[in-house]
Order: sequence, then C-alpha cells, then structure tokens
Amino acid sequence: MKPLYSILKSRHFWGLTGTALVLYFLVFVVLGKIDVGWMFPTQKIAKAIIEVWPNLPFFSVHKESINGGKGQEIEYTVPTRQLTPQEIARMGATNAVAQPAASK
Repeated sequence: MKPLYSILKSRHFWGLTGTALVLYFLVFVVLGKIDVGWMFPTQKIAKAIIEVWPNLPFFSVHKESINGGKGQEIEYTVPTRQLTPQEIARMGATNAVAQPAASK
C-alpha cells in the first residue's frame, strides 16, 4: 500500500496525468469538432493527379558489372526532354563547357 500512496503523492505523476488529460481534451474534444475537410484533396485535385499520372516520367534501371565482375552497379535514370536554347537563355544559364546549340 505504501508504494501506491507514494506514487499518488508524487507531483510528477499528477503533472503527467494533467498533461495527458489536457492533450486528450484538445485533440479529441476541441479539434474533434473542427471541420478538417480542407486537409483532404478535393475532387479537382484528385482528378488532376489522375490525369497527370500517366505522363509522369518513369525510372529506367541499368545494371553494370564492376571490379571485374565482383560487384554490380545499379544506375537509375529518368528520361527527360532536352531544353531548347531559348529556355536556357530565359533561365540565364551559361555553360562554357557545352557546345553551342545549332541555330534553327
């Protein structure tokens, strides 16, 4: 009986109990009454995701032996389109190493 009495007399026990009750009240009572529908995707967003999904790039995997066949290196690539010289100029990018693009 003495250990139970000392636990109930502890300020730490009552502090943790009070904190748990306050958090429970906030999460389940106060926030439980708030409309959280804004957190979930609307039908417009879901429809846009479904329409865009087939056009997303896919990963291609290329495995290559290294160290005389002792190891294997896996290379993942995503195919992307080439930027046009106009798009590169709009971005203000410069690359002294790259060859100049052919004019059209």
